[in-house]
Amino acid sequence: MAIKNRIIISLMIMVLMIPISGGSALAAEGILVAQADNNGANEKVVNSSYNPAKVAFHSPGHIQRWYNSPLRNQDAHLWFVFLIVLIIGIIVAAGMLYRTKQQEAAKAEEAQKEDKLFLELVAKQKRLMAKIADLDAKLTKSEISQEEYDLLRDDYKKTLVKVKLKLKELEEV
Repeated sequence: MAIKNRIIISLMIMVLMIPISGGSALAAEGILVAQADNNGANEKVVNSSYNPAKVAFHSPGHIQRWYNSPLRNQDAHLWFVFLIVLIIGIIVAAGMLYRTKQQEAAKAEEAQKEDKLFLELVAKQKRLMAKIADLDAKLTKSEISQEEYDLLRDDYKKTLVKVKLKLKELEEV
C-alpha cells in the first residue's frame, strides 16, 4: 500500500512541477506577435521572416488567434501535457483504488467462508457428542450390545478427533 501512495505522490509532484512559460517558442522566433500599446489597443506585428513551411502543425490563422488571445503568454503545449499527465494520474489512482477494493472484497469473502466452515464444524462436533451420549444411554438401557457400542463409539470418536483437528487449524489461522 505504501508503494501505491508513493506512486500517486510522485505523479502529483510531477504534474505540479510542469513550468508555465512566460512566452512561447513561436513568439521567440518572431512569427506573429500581438503587442498592446498604452491605450490598450492591439497592434499586429508580423515579422518579415515568417515562413509558412515552418509551421507544420498549426495554421497561420490559428497562430494569429492564439497571439491575440489573453492566454498568449502561456505555453499551450505544456498545458496539454499537464492535462494528459493529470488524466493518466486519475486513471492510475482509480485503477489502484479498484484493485484495493477487489482485494478487500476477496479477503472478506474468504473470511466469511472460514467462518461458515468453523460454524459447520462446531455443529458437527455437537452432533457427534450428542450421538456418543445417546449411545451411552442405549448401552445402559441394554438396547444395543457391547460390541455394537464399541464399534459405533470408536467410529464417532475418530470422526470427532478429525473435526477437532480441523477446528484447531481454523483457530490458528
